[in-house]
Amino acid sequence: MKRILLGQLTANGDCVYATILARQLRHDNPEAHITWAVSTQCAGLLKNNPDIDETWEIPFQGWNAHELIWRVFQREAVERSLRREFDEILLSQIWPDNARNYDGTVRPSILRSYGRPITVPIENVIRLTDDEMETADAFVRDNRIEDFEQRILFECSSRSGQSFVTPDLAQHIAEQIYALLPNATVIFTTAEPMTLRDARSRYAGALSLREIAHLTHACSLFVGAGSGCTTLATSTAAKKLPFVLLLKGDTSVFASFAHDFEYFGIEHPGVIEMTDENPARIASCVSRVASQGAAPALQEFGGTIPVTFDHYGEVLERTLLRQQRYLDAARSLMTTADRYGWTEDLIRLGEDRIMPCLARDPSWFFANERAFGEAFRTALMEAARDPAAEPRQKSAKDQGILLG
Repeated sequence: MKRILLGQLTANGDCVYATILARQLRHDNPEAHITWAVSTQCAGLLKNNPDIDETWEIPFQGWNAHELIWRVFQREAVERSLRREFDEILLSQIWPDNARNYDGTVRPSILRSYGRPITVPIENVIRLTDDEMETADAFVRDNRIEDFEQRILFECSSRSGQSFVTPDLAQHIAEQIYALLPNATVIFTTAEPMTLRDARSRYAGALSLREIAHLTHACSLFVGAGSGCTTLATSTAAKKLPFVLLLKGDTSVFASFAHDFEYFGIEHPGVIEMTDENPARIASCVSRVASQGAAPALQEFGGTIPVTFDHYGEVLERTLLRQQRYLDAARSLMTTADRYGWTEDLIRLGEDRIMPCLARDPSWFFANERAFGEAFRTALMEAARDPAAEPRQKSAKDQGILLG
């Protein structure tokens, strides 16, 4: 029997995205034994997953030890492979060793690790247990959720810095929502403690992320921060709801679900993404979506976040360039330019921060790496002669992530 190891230790949303890889591995290797190496922090998300046979839990010791734990795990995985405990290893985690696949967004950067087109549905796979569904259903009954006309599930915190929303701001927004929708309830989901300020509000912090996915079936609208809960709300365990996502403008499309859905060709009831932090305007948008649907609200409130590359450049600087990983940065830039075109911003990043430093990369010693470096230089110089006027996103099929 073939034995396969999938390595994706963190984080919650990333692990949920990687369930697509587990499904692909099972599709391609129906008789294999598939083990998923995952941090203790995220292991619960994989419970009952039909595509994996075993989890290998790696102790999570906090984000400061993230790279150290990955290195220890990676060494042990290689040693087990040499002992023939695994016949194939797929390490999908973006940081630290797959940063070359990074294009400024998360799901495509994870799926590129497969190295071949994905043929299974682009769906985040969560299979709930009966107990989990009953826990969420009991929450609905105990809190009389269905007594309200509009039932708004509100993810009000994020861990990756992509949203400005906080539990306090969320309650201010809820106050404005209640003024417009007096028969609504706002159900807050966050790991942070909250003291509710309105009798119509509900706190779902005691539910797990998986149970929150089932809670969507009792709701009519999702307001999110583009974090783990949003990812679960797009899983196979969730009901498809209209989304209003509250995101920071300076992270561009890093956490944009509208951008991701467009890339993969995913149909959705509607996604409005707001960078305006004004509680009254957010509440007006939520009210419009709740009462009239996403399409009219999209016309009034916009909702398309422009593609810019400042945040992408900051991530490359922090994760690759400061560590003299210039060749990996060049590969990332080539991937990003293939998706969006060689814009002047991307060309400038390559000319100023990457191309002059390629020979400083320790990997420059190897002939194949030098050959890639020269190919990168050639591509960059050709792009500079005819830069793209603006970013234009290719589809996942055009980029080869999905089978065309």
